[in-house]
Amino acid sequence: MADGTCVCKTCIKSDKKIKTKALKTEKKNNAVETILIFGDMHIPYHRDGSIEFLRAIKDKYNPTKVICTGDELDNHAMSFHETDPNCLSAGDELEEAIKYMKQLYEIFPEVDLVDSNHGSMVFRKAKFGGIPLKYIRSMREIIEAPAGWSWHKDYTYTMSNGQDLFVTHGLKKKSRQLAEQYGCCVVQGHYHEDSCIQYSSSPRQLIWGCSAGCLIDDESLAMEYNKSNLKRPILSCVLIRNGIPKIIPMVIKDHKWIGIV
Repeated sequence: MADGTCVCKTCIKSDKKIKTKALKTEKKNNAVETILIFGDMHIPYHRDGSIEFLRAIKDKYNPTKVICTGDELDNHAMSFHETDPNCLSAGDELEEAIKYMKQLYEIFPEVDLVDSNHGSMVFRKAKFGGIPLKYIRSMREIIEAPAGWSWHKDYTYTMSNGQDLFVTHGLKKKSRQLAEQYGCCVVQGHYHEDSCIQYSSSPRQLIWGCSAGCLIDDESLAMEYNKSNLKRPILSCVLIRNGIPKIIPMVIKDHKWIGIV
């Protein structure tokens, strides 16, 4: 038993007392692992104040790890879909995007990003045009990112509580079902109108699936395709502290971020 009492039949019959020895316990690490996960900014068509919002989160929570769910860039001018002629040209859009990305580099020198439909647009276009990847520069070179920014197809990380965290751009509308399929905790982006945490329990473990929301400018012409959707984008990101997730909303009042996290 937990108190050291033996419950075997021999000892119960003889009323034998068992001498116990104190067990050595490992010293607990009181450090808090804080993972910040954001994505779907669609720079340069991101929400005004969203970079300041992320800076405020860093200042308040001091994340030990930062992950991006993709679509860091919009690449609207290179889209496979209809584009708005009133938006920036492909070259101007990239130059404008780099200006804002440099602000993110200053805030977050190290970020792990996952592959996404908008973020990897240049590689999709190259493939469509029959251009081998050897001719294409890396994303780090294209957007002048620091060495601490790394891109992955998907990303798996073991959290401080021992559970695995799987981060992807967007594989399934319902994040809880995705967590159940992968058998671990999951965070995804892509679905701008979804910002939620859903738990799933089994005889073996308690896991959760999370949709991170987005940080887009819904009024931008680049987001015109979304106007027919009755569900509106939810501006938010995710904070995971020692394995426990929390949604951090970017609250807007009078078309501006209120400045509080």
